[in-house]
Amino acid sequence: MKRDLLHTYLEKIQSLISEKYKDSVVSLILFGSLTSNKSMKSFSTDVDLIIVVKDLCSKTIKNEIIRKIRAIEKQLLVSYGADGLISGIQRATGMFTNQFVCYYSDFLYRRFHRVFCVNRFISSILAPQNSVWFSLKNNYQILFGEDLIKQWISIPNLTQYDYSRSLFMNWFLSIGAAILCIFDSNALKFSMEAIKWSLFTWRNFLNLKTNTIEEIMKNYFSENIFSIELNGLKEFLLYRSKKRKRRSLAIYGVILIPFIHLRIHKFR
Repeated sequence: MKRDLLHTYLEKIQSLISEKYKDSVVSLILFGSLTSNKSMKSFSTDVDLIIVVKDLCSKTIKNEIIRKIRAIEKQLLVSYGADGLISGIQRATGMFTNQFVCYYSDFLYRRFHRVFCVNRFISSILAPQNSVWFSLKNNYQILFGEDLIKQWISIPNLTQYDYSRSLFMNWFLSIGAAILCIFDSNALKFSMEAIKWSLFTWRNFLNLKTNTIEEIMKNYFSENIFSIELNGLKEFLLYRSKKRKRRSLAIYGVILIPFIHLRIHKFR
């Protein structure tokens, strides 16, 4: 997404909330790499917004907010719609969704499947929830309302269980993407997301004070990595910046994710 389009999108969302739904919305939170000015200058896979509404907000109003935000996305062509199986994966994982609308108590108590509107079974077994919460806590910006993240109780330290869930979730996703991209090259975006979230988990376990994927990769490159890792991560960056879109990324994804997690294991 280009910088001008990003600003227009965020301004429209802020205006919608502040003018029409200020009595229903508690907080509007931008999170992820776009909170960095450096990232705003370049392409990003999606915009990550959480709209927290009051617990007493009716489902009618909540759904109305979702519909109006989607109308803005359609108008500006910033949605990431898909068909068939790819659409089902997006809904189940919450990937390539620009906005998540949730209730105050669900956000305060970090009920993952309700905040990110994902499949409860998949998220409870595979989603590296604490790693996601760590990433959100370390990289967010309040666009409207209260800073609810400061009201969170402390996030538990990352454990072997978080490590295992990150490995299996991202490896499973990358393998699925490698199979799907034989038929539809759009599945490559799941390879990209699996690599990205593996790198985020690596950063969180090492407790690095870096926010953007570029900064994280600079730290990763500083390690004594293998040539296949280097080539795979270069392919990842080229795809992410829209400079190159090759199915070889899917193969690299299947290889890279175990390598990244082995480096986490070595650190632990």
